[in-house]
Formats: sequence, C-alpha cells, structure tokens
Amino acid sequence: MNRILLISTYFGSWPKWFPAFIVSCARNQDVDWLFLTDCQVAGLDFPNIHFISMTMSEFNSISSRALGIRVQKHPYSQLDLRPAYGEILSEFSAGYDFWGHVDVDVIWGRIRHFVTDPTLEECDIFSSRKDCLAGHFTLYRNSPVVNAIYRLHPEWKCIMGEE
Repeated sequence: MNRILLISTYFGSWPKWFPAFIVSCARNQDVDWLFLTDCQVAGLDFPNIHFISMTMSEFNSISSRALGIRVQKHPYSQLDLRPAYGEILSEFSAGYDFWGHVDVDVIWGRIRHFVTDPTLEECDIFSSRKDCLAGHFTLYRNSPVVNAIYRLHPEWKCIMGEE
C-alpha cells in the first residue's frame, strides 16, 4: 500500500471544531498526519498523528533555507508555501510515496476508500478538485520532479518569498 503523509501548518489557536477534526484524522489509521504548529497539543496522542512544535518565525527560517529565498510569511499567507512542502519538509516526508496538504476544517471519512493505490499509480498529483490544486486536500507523488514542480511557475519566488 502506498504510504501517505498529510501535512498541516497551523499557527495561532486551534478552531473550536479541532477535536472533531483530529478524531477523523485518527480514524484514518492508514494515513499519517503531521502538524507543524505553535498551538497546544497536550493530550493529543494518536499513533498516526505527529506534532512538531514551532513558531511562524521558525517555519519561515526552515522555508527560507529549503527554497534559497527569503521567506517572511504570516499565519495565513504561509499557505502559499504548500506546493513546496515536498522540499521544505523533505526530512519528514522521506519514506512516504505521497505527501499532501490539508486544511483543519474538514471532517474526514475513509480517505483510502476513495484514494486507492490503483488511482494513485495513475497520477503524480491528486486533488479533490478537477484540474486544479485544492488547499483542503491535494496529494503529490514524493519524487524530486514532483516536489520541485512549483518552480515551473515563473513567479514562484515572488509568491513564496517576501510579501
């Protein structure tokens, strides 16, 4: 079975529906979840869910080093970096066949019921929206070519760099 890592970077305070969201993640035991956050995580202990505590400033530094540009994002604008997570967070996605980004305002059903291995074998990028990336759920094949695909956009440095 293809190994999938879903990533969320979230800074500030968890929304009131976060407990329902995290239970829906935990029930998808065939998917791993990674949260980079400055929010409280005490008492959230599930085998397929991992939290890395960091500030927005630390995330900007990690992103700057990985991308080779000065990144100075804010809690909401840092979502621009999502297509580059494969490079920014490569140490965490190593060993996974696919990595993806998600929003925390989705209550998940059985992801692998819909995202099957035969489906994944036919694509390098899988999105919940036809013909475009979806912020709330997009998967990327974990390969150097796909992880760097964002660099094909002529203004990627402007989009991901300083505002």
